[in-house]
Amino acid sequence: MKFLLALSLFLSCGALFAQETNGRYFQNIKGTTWLSGPVDKASIDTRKGFGLTYTELESFPSSTTIWLFEDDLTIEYYNTDSGESKVILECPYTHDTSTHTLTLIIDERPLMFTYTPVSIGSYVTLSKKNK
Repeated sequence: MKFLLALSLFLSCGALFAQETNGRYFQNIKGTTWLSGPVDKASIDTRKGFGLTYTELESFPSSTTIWLFEDDLTIEYYNTDSGESKVILECPYTHDTSTHTLTLIIDERPLMFTYTPVSIGSYVTLSKKNK
């Protein structure tokens, strides 16, 4: 009987955790680090979207593009061969969790993306919002 009660509690907590975590990391992006495929300043404006993967790593096993959300957004390319990072873009951003919108302010021009969290919130797709 105790075993069934413990199993029931475990499964209930697991289901609750799965529901609560959907998009949890992108809900509070300030202070978080995300990784993406290759990107440069021009492609941010021309591409239809991006996929970002949440990370807590401080070192990376391969070269990657890093998105650092603080007061401003810094996107940099980290090269594992040289161990150096090169800033691709630094810009202000706004984040609206009620509309799932991330707006980057690039050269005083807003570039809006809608986002969709996938899985338990550690992956998010950004799609350019039509004007």
